[in-house]
Parts: sequence; C-alpha cells; structure tokens
Amino acid sequence: MQPRQRKVLKSIVKEYCRTGEPVGSLFLAEKHTFSYSPATIRGEMSRLERKGYLTHPHTSAGRTPTDKGFRFFIDELMDQTILLERERQVFIEYVSRFLHDQNQLLRGASRALARISRNLGFGVLPHKRAFYSSGYGDLLRALQEENIDQAADIFGFFENDLEKKIERLFRNLDQETRVFIGAENPLKEFKNCSLVVGCGCLNDQGEKILVGVLGPKKMDYAKNISLVGELAGWFGRRNKKFIRNQKQ
Repeated sequence: MQPRQRKVLKSIVKEYCRTGEPVGSLFLAEKHTFSYSPATIRGEMSRLERKGYLTHPHTSAGRTPTDKGFRFFIDELMDQTILLERERQVFIEYVSRFLHDQNQLLRGASRALARISRNLGFGVLPHKRAFYSSGYGDLLRALQEENIDQAADIFGFFENDLEKKIERLFRNLDQETRVFIGAENPLKEFKNCSLVVGCGCLNDQGEKILVGVLGPKKMDYAKNISLVGELAGWFGRRNKKFIRNQKQ
C-alpha cells in the first residue's frame, strides 16, 4: 500500500472508531494534517474502496472501514499504547483481593475488563468449565449505536452450549493476545463484533485463565489489546513469582 493511502486509511479508521460515523474527504482535509486537497483524498479513498479496505454506505458520502481495513490497521498502522496508571490500578484492585478463590478471581477479572474497556469483559477457567462475564449493558448500547440488533444472540450465547464455545476460543488461541474482527470471530454468533482475547497461566500445574473483550468493530483496539495483554501477562508474572518463592 502506498504511503498516502496508508495515512488516509489510518485516519479514517481512527476517526470512525472515535465517532462511529462515515468519514468524508473534506472532514479529513480540515481535521487532519494532510498536505493534499480533498479531491486527492477522495481519489485515495476510492482506490482503497476498490481494494476492499473501505466501504461506502448508500446514505453517506463518507467511507467506513471493512474487516480487511480494520485488519490492515491493526497489523500495520496502529500505534501501540500502554494503560494509564489509574487503569492499571483498577484491574489490580479487582483481581488482587481474590488470589485464593479462582471463581471470584474470574469475576474480578471480567469486571475489570468491562469497566476499563466499556465493552463486554469475560474470563474463562477451562479446567473448571467456569465462565463469567460483565458489561452487557455497555455492549448492547454500543451495538445499538451501530443499528445492530444482537441482544437475543448475546444472552443466548451465554446460556447454550457454553463448553463448546469455550473450546472454539481455545482452538484459536496461544499464549499471545489475539484480535478477531467480524467474520474472523471464532464465535460466529458475533460476526458483527470484534474480539480481543489473551491467555495467562494460573499456577505450576499449567491451569490457564482466558480473558477477553467483546465489542463493536469500532472499539478502541489499541487500548483493549493493551488491557487484555496486560491482564493476561499479570497472571503469568504472578505465577512465575509464586513458583520462585516455592523453590526458595
């Protein structure tokens, strides 16, 4: 992709994630530091659309990112971010008090994810077949803003065949934080959403915890990737420290 197209795509994705509205060339020319005209920007937007990175809603002159556009943004264009100290303290506060109760630990992790991301946060203990989630209201509001009616799917998902769905998540996950966009989502019920998941080790028996955030495609990817990775990594660091102390 040409440098100018990369800059245009990055600006459109960031603006769309901020507002949820289609982004036009005139807006980009006025609000972003482009050294070229709205007509030039429109030309690049048209090329990006032909390549499948953008789409053109019929009711708007602006463009919105496609799944392919989001994927390129995350893999190639997104600026990495770190959690603010106050955000880091939120999840430490939620999980550190429950270190000796795995079910409560799961509950605390889910609530921390939901509170910081403003999406649906969840945690899974596969060895216990335990699942906890928090933030339904935030997810429903976000989807309604995009005119996506998935309320029945959301509640049905957490009531039916949960064990199989957990297995589907783990088949697509290793130790790294992963992002699934739209149709990539292993939870096919949520093809209109994006999913950020990470895995941490709880103890020296190899028992794992899976944590994640489910939200609209216009979620704050940089923040949620950092959040999930930080929380999963926290479990791993805590486990290594525990093992070292046991050996001393």
